[in-house]
Amino acid sequence: MNRDLLFEGNPYKSFIEFCKRQVAGVTTFRGGSEDPKQPDALLVPAKLADANLVCSNMKEGDLHLPMFDIDMPAMLLRSSTRNHYHLYIDKPMTWENYEKLLDVLGEVGILEPGYVAASKRRKCTQLRTPWTKKQRKEGNE
Repeated sequence: MNRDLLFEGNPYKSFIEFCKRQVAGVTTFRGGSEDPKQPDALLVPAKLADANLVCSNMKEGDLHLPMFDIDMPAMLLRSSTRNHYHLYIDKPMTWENYEKLLDVLGEVGILEPGYVAASKRRKCTQLRTPWTKKQRKEGNE
């Protein structure tokens, strides 16, 4: 059976679209990545439909698309701006560590510099509630 047919009308459509530029492959999993004795498994490149993992490596060039195995509750909500999102991670941390996280995410272009600067001034990040829409500026309708 052609596994590509399984993806038509599939709930994984957005995942497939998102990952189509990334390296995919097949490997044998032998436990968790936290095991220091776990050798790096050999990746055999494969079409996404036949793969059991996706890599951060892009198929072309020497770039990576960030993707993480987050081992704690997290939530990603759509912002009122198209293709923008709000990420919530249930991981309490000190302001010192949070500021480091903001700096790195800003440095690599995941967060906008203005958002990082405003958050550091306030000593917290702030996000609109899902039911609160951003006010449009005059003439931007």
